Amino acid sequence: MKRGLIIGYGNPLRKDDGVGWHVAQQFQDELFAASVSILALHQLTPELAEDMSQADLVILIDAEEGTVPGAIQCRRIEPQPAATSAFTHQFDPPTLLALVQEFFAVCPTVYLLTVCGGDFGYGEEFSPPVRAALPELKTQVITLLQSQDVL
Repeated sequence: MKRGLIIGYGNPLRKDDGVGWHVAQQFQDELFAASVSILALHQLTPELAEDMSQADLVILIDAEEGTVPGAIQCRRIEPQPAATSAFTHQFDPPTLLALVQEFFAVCPTVYLLTVCGGDFGYGEEFSPPVRAALPELKTQVITLLQSQDVL
């Protein structure tokens, strides 16, 4: 069976920005599959390249700013090296995938699921549109895992 990795990231103390972190935490409690590892993080860092190199499918979950709060977008990520060679503490998904490819000579399938946030102020609660989008977001994660033979 293929191996999957779910990485939910964001700041759980900044309302909708914490949606990725929150969903990953929920999956840690609800999804018991030996074939899937789950991480809830504040940001993407270079150290994740090793974890990603061991997966066939990586699903990244994050919030983004946009015009329709609660809207979910799913896009496949392709590797794209950073414009500079300086290491930083935060990587975007294409740069992180390029790092995986460069250091481990593998390129897992990576999808980024984003939810358009409506409120990024201080607090732990989600805006109503993001709260309403949570079941669909979780369904899309499960569908991706199943379509890639991870579950």
